[in-house]
Amino acid sequence: MKVNFDGSFLLNKQTGGIGLIARNHLGSFEAARIKHIPQICNALISEYLITRESLILAAELDWPRIILEGDSKVLIDILKGKCYAPALVLPLTRDILV
Repeated sequence: MKVNFDGSFLLNKQTGGIGLIARNHLGSFEAARIKHIPQICNALISEYLITRESLILAAELDWPRIILEGDSKVLIDILKGKCYAPALVLPLTRDILV
């Protein structure tokens, strides 16, 4: 299963949104989710929230193995251990990696 995800952030409104789509090995649609995030302080938080939401979806649907694909290089580098997470997102980092 492959899950493509993205988060967004509107600085002037301090809001954001998250969305994902999951496709099987044939590229056929399996699931999708979108959510409005009413209070958020930056784009990295929205990327963290959608990464976590992707993992929750996989657990709910009993997918034993998934490929996650997102566009936040900072988030990916943090999760791969290539750089340190800012203090603001440390709890989210631990939540995703556990």
